Amino acid sequence: MTENRDEFVVFEGAYQGTTNVRTLKLLYSIKKHKFISPFATHGDRVAGDLEYHVFPANYLVFAIWQHHGRNEFRLSLLRVTKETTDSVKSVSVFYVNDSYLDKSQVAYDFARSLPGYHFVRHEGLFKKLYTDQDTQVLLEFLDKYNGKEFSEEAEME
Repeated sequence: MTENRDEFVVFEGAYQGTTNVRTLKLLYSIKKHKFISPFATHGDRVAGDLEYHVFPANYLVFAIWQHHGRNEFRLSLLRVTKETTDSVKSVSVFYVNDSYLDKSQVAYDFARSLPGYHFVRHEGLFKKLYTDQDTQVLLEFLDKYNGKEFSEEAEME
């Protein structure tokens, strides 16, 4: 969800680390090659919302959902303007092992930061700086596979 302020736009991320469901949704700066630190966190070590204040630009949204050991990873290119926030491109990847995402260091680190049972571990991502090549791999992946879904299990059959 987004909300406009004078110069920036408010975007919401989220996290949850409960018994059966684990989720994480973070914003990534294409320009700075890093996950953006949230303006505020509303919640506790189990579940909460992340509030971002960002300037109009293009960003990547990383979202992951885990239920009973099955993971869904979604990467989206987000175009943020003062008037609208639009998802321009998106790819979904269904997997069981984190190593399925190891072709992208950013995606692999993100997947490894999925909250555990009643604790979060994504704070370390905000300190990591990635290279231009790391970000370019993600953008090329989105360009090539926009609108598609991948499954680790389907490739094993």
